[in-house]
Amino acid sequence: MSLIGVRVVRGPSWKWQDQDGGEGHLGTITDISEQGSAHGKAAIVQWDCGECRKYRIGVSNNYDLLLYDNASTGVHHVHVTCDGCNHIGIWGIRWKCVQCHNFDLCSICYMSDKHNIGHSFHRILTPSSQGVAVPPRQNSKKIQAKGIFVDATVRRGKDWKWGNQDQAKGNPGKVAAVRGWNSTAINNAATVIWSNRYRNNYRLGFGGMVDLKCTNPATGGFYYKDHLPKLGETAVIAKSTFKKGDKVKCKIFQTQQMHLGLLSELLTPIGQVKSVTTEGDIVVQYGNSNEVQYKPENIIRFYEVGDYVKIIEDLETVKKLQSGHGGWAEGMRQTLGHIGQVIKVLPKGDLKVSIGGSTWTYNPACVYTADPSEVQKEMNTNSDENDEASGGTFVFVKTKTFNFDVDHDDPVQLVIAAAKGNMDEVKELVHKFPSKVDIKHKGKTALHVASHQGHTEIVKILLEAKTDMKIKDDNEDTALHFAAYGNEHEVANMLLRNGALANSVNAANQTPLHIAAQKGYTSVARVLCDNKCDVNIQDSDGNTPMHIAVDHDFEEIIDCLSSMKNRNYSLANHSGYNPLHTAAVKGSKLGVQRIIARAANLVDEKKEDGFSALHLAAYNGHTDVVKVLIKEGRCNINALNNRGQTAFMLAVSRGHADTAFLMVRENCNINVEDEDGNTALHLLFRNQELFSEAKYQLEPDSTLLDILNDTGLIANKTIYVGEALAYFLAKEGADLHHSNNRGRKPLDYLKNDIILNTVKSFAKAYR
Repeated sequence: MSLIGVRVVRGPSWKWQDQDGGEGHLGTITDISEQGSAHGKAAIVQWDCGECRKYRIGVSNNYDLLLYDNASTGVHHVHVTCDGCNHIGIWGIRWKCVQCHNFDLCSICYMSDKHNIGHSFHRILTPSSQGVAVPPRQNSKKIQAKGIFVDATVRRGKDWKWGNQDQAKGNPGKVAAVRGWNSTAINNAATVIWSNRYRNNYRLGFGGMVDLKCTNPATGGFYYKDHLPKLGETAVIAKSTFKKGDKVKCKIFQTQQMHLGLLSELLTPIGQVKSVTTEGDIVVQYGNSNEVQYKPENIIRFYEVGDYVKIIEDLETVKKLQSGHGGWAEGMRQTLGHIGQVIKVLPKGDLKVSIGGSTWTYNPACVYTADPSEVQKEMNTNSDENDEASGGTFVFVKTKTFNFDVDHDDPVQLVIAAAKGNMDEVKELVHKFPSKVDIKHKGKTALHVASHQGHTEIVKILLEAKTDMKIKDDNEDTALHFAAYGNEHEVANMLLRNGALANSVNAANQTPLHIAAQKGYTSVARVLCDNKCDVNIQDSDGNTPMHIAVDHDFEEIIDCLSSMKNRNYSLANHSGYNPLHTAAVKGSKLGVQRIIARAANLVDEKKEDGFSALHLAAYNGHTDVVKVLIKEGRCNINALNNRGQTAFMLAVSRGHADTAFLMVRENCNINVEDEDGNTALHLLFRNQELFSEAKYQLEPDSTLLDILNDTGLIANKTIYVGEALAYFLAKEGADLHHSNNRGRKPLDYLKNDIILNTVKSFAKAYR
């Protein structure tokens, strides 16, 4: 579950007075600090009252925040009905009664005391989470929720980008509704009527953005503080969310309930989940009567081709489980929480799942059986798209659940039979209609669909029948493109051995290698490279496969492409970026290393705006890439862009303290002036948010902070990045008296007297 956009209230470790506006006031998480203490993370919260600060979510076991509502991030228990309001599909936290059978409440009903308040409940954060017991409500403390609710008075906030829809900055508006920004979530937007009677919707957490600031909060009911989860506590994710009807296998050949009479049944160890006990044990039925009770960690699900599965939602859990099971690729992120179909069960039990137009290999622990009604709903939604190309990607739903009537007198059925993997029907239809082997169904041939689905035997049959491998679909994709889309390296190899054109391009001017690079399909990329494909073809955006690989930081693809002898890293895309520029701006350390090792002459190559790879990496705070460019690439550390700015100046102006610190240690010139006469110090002091925004608070374990504390010139406290950089640059000899073209010195832009005096103290002490 993503935390960006969730609604929060103060938690048990709160010690920040009324930064939130007071007990009960709501806020929205807009960012998560991924670096810092090894004991936890920090969250940036935009409070409805307008304050924006950083808070502890697990740092040294401190929990400053409670999760009030996660419906704003799209958490949806689709097929669970709230028994309080009878709404089908509970958004956000689900509350399940322990005493009553199959009784659930949404948060609104739970917090407004629907059902017996003497009953205990389980709190279920997401559809893939285990329930957490909470005490009965009758003895729990209730707190009034306040903030941006209906009737609250608001004005434009920090992320406002809507011009003068409110007539003028500071004008008030009245909240008419709290709603979803789009259909994927609720409670992440607010409808506001301004004093000029203009009405529109504004972000309240969507994308981590908050367009509004509350000047007169409204009330939004009550909440039980002790029943809400502490942000930062390890979420309990059901790695195996077993439910009735699941097919399972025993992982170990022993259990307390086992007896000798069951051995014959267990030798065919596929059973079906009958029930889940209140303790979480799984009751599995073998045959018609024999039952065994297992701990969930001792069984795994059993899947077959055609089964529909849902990918669990928790990112970190999936990443961990994928190790040794096909690995993790960034492209898999968009599949979390979505339904796919098993198209192949690999020998070790891993699953190849077709989902969202792509094929990925999953650890079976990363999926669970999809609810049939949810599958049917998705099928109905996409009924006209099941065998259409989407963005050039073929999607054909193969299933043993749905029966296709094959008309053996209709050659079009060849395409359907090929997609289903029905080899006997394909043989029969090819024999009956030898001249129709390339017939199309909805723009695709049998070879197209068989290649995508990895039906190697059917591909062989079609090749023997002299199918034309050059035929393209409506998006100009060939069978080799489809093999790439489906991550089918064996099929790709077979097609290439039989004369398929490795460099054929589709409507987007993409070769199969572009597709493999975009999806992170290493095996397909290797097959294509082994067959000497052209790695320098540019697509309609001017990108080569290497541009795409470093953009996604697919390391194995990068290694594969960089091993090709005919590579050309000087090719720029339509935005003016060569692959080294792209790797630098995206932070692909390996991409930068491989490119400069093979094309050292490009290390100082500039774009039209004068930005070199070093400028791009420093501007984006990719310290490890900056280090590689300086240490391994021996780049010009003081190179200037078209505005006369060095990479160091860009790093300082953006508040990238670690990057700036590294460059000073590598002897960059800290007093270069740009075309406006500004030095790095001028640019630093002009960016006031570096001295005040919560997201720019320096992490407590920062090396730079340790250095500054050791001087004895600052209080041992957390400071903002802007302060730290100012003190550090003054210590290192930055010119405090240099005037820019407007006659202003760096300190002329500094409004805080305490910081100003401390900067002077550093300059004096280290003169």
